[in-house]
Amino acid sequence: MIPDHRRAIIATIIAMSVTANTFGIELPFDLESGASAVEVHLDGADVAVTCAEREDVGLIIRPRLAEGGAGAGVAVSDRGSTLSITQAEDATGPSEVVIELAVPEDLPVTVVGSRLNIVRTCIAVATDEPDRPIPIEPTPGVGTSTADHVTAQPASLFELEKSTVESRGSGSARYTGTDNSLTLIGTNGDTELAVSGSVVDVSDHRGSLVLEVNNTEVTLRSAEGKLAAKLDGGALNLVETVGETTIQLIEANLDVDNHRGVISVTASLSDLALRGCVSDRLAITGDDSVVRLDGGTATGTVNLTGGSLEVDGWNGRLMLQGGNGADLEAAGVEGDVVVSLDDGSLELRGVTGHTRATASSSNFTASNLKSIALSAQDCVIDAREIPEVKLIRLANGELTLGASSTRGKQRLELSGEVWARIELPTPCEVNLLGEDAASADVDVRGCDLHGGGGPGTQRPQRRLRGQSLAILDVTLGAGTRLRVEGRPS
Repeated sequence: MIPDHRRAIIATIIAMSVTANTFGIELPFDLESGASAVEVHLDGADVAVTCAEREDVGLIIRPRLAEGGAGAGVAVSDRGSTLSITQAEDATGPSEVVIELAVPEDLPVTVVGSRLNIVRTCIAVATDEPDRPIPIEPTPGVGTSTADHVTAQPASLFELEKSTVESRGSGSARYTGTDNSLTLIGTNGDTELAVSGSVVDVSDHRGSLVLEVNNTEVTLRSAEGKLAAKLDGGALNLVETVGETTIQLIEANLDVDNHRGVISVTASLSDLALRGCVSDRLAITGDDSVVRLDGGTATGTVNLTGGSLEVDGWNGRLMLQGGNGADLEAAGVEGDVVVSLDDGSLELRGVTGHTRATASSSNFTASNLKSIALSAQDCVIDAREIPEVKLIRLANGELTLGASSTRGKQRLELSGEVWARIELPTPCEVNLLGEDAASADVDVRGCDLHGGGGPGTQRPQRRLRGQSLAILDVTLGAGTRLRVEGRPS
């Protein structure tokens, strides 16, 4: 333990303004004296923090030799359980010194200042005591991260402005401030970043990560653990990440490449691109945002108010909701699709599962689907190459149904002012249903017609042996117009 009178002398010496030729002092500190934290409050200094065995801890303060000039005064004091390194009271400029701290891994360090260059290296130090994990509820199924269990440690704190940080190794930490450049490599522990106007690069992180940033570009690579992020401006890039992820965006960009784990995004006036994601669940809610999904595997839910969605290749159930002018497009879906559309547009192509949809005041275009069940009002519908039309119900609007590959029974329910044009493969049969069928405007050509009073083929068509019959059951309202044409398939 360093005696009190010696500490006072050392503090006095360090507080003096000295030159590069005369300044350089080493101060080992005795942890048995009760010191449980270190604080650095400086401007314009280099700070190096390393983890060490308890018998090797120490503090070195020397001038920044590269500057070739004098350093401002620095004071070292022992305030109870905290060792404090600050600028001397009579200092008139930046410290221009190098601080080298060797501390135990479990001793928190606080660094506060501006124009600092900080290097933090904390490779785990072997101890005889086993780690005590903090349990964090894991995400079930795909994307569960073993890094959700981290070692309990006091967090170091960095409150910075116009500074650079390079941190390697374990240890929980919190970073705050503006106009900083932060690089975290191989970190292991709970980490929080609340910064603005900064650049953040994180790679090989293990443990939870909390981001609350403004106008900041954040890149996260090869990380495992829970992520909670809030961005107001700026960008978030995720590459090869694993773990449960929750993101909120305001006028920001999100780019995700090969993420594994549950992911939930809420976005406003933002641009989102997700590629190759594998998850039990993916949920996106957007307000006037642009969303692109490419080659993912998940049960996906996308709800857009305004904005646009483009899906190119998807494996799993996909639920789409759009309104207020939202423009939705999805192609190559290996699974069922559920759609709810209100004042929007949808183009749906190549769905191997069943499609169920409701739409109002919208444009609905679909092709190469396995089947469709659609209930719509005041819509323009164009549906082609759909083998199974379970039901299309339309009240007011236009319907074009190109069913050249359709076989078996198809069902339409048309009411109000509807103009419907239907194409069926021959041989085909049209059955007109409903009390108003006789008064509807119907023209059927190339198919057998039953019911109603419109023109059409009245005698049964010949069928080749083994040839199936395409049957269309249509319930008509008084104001509907129906044109059906049978064509050889």
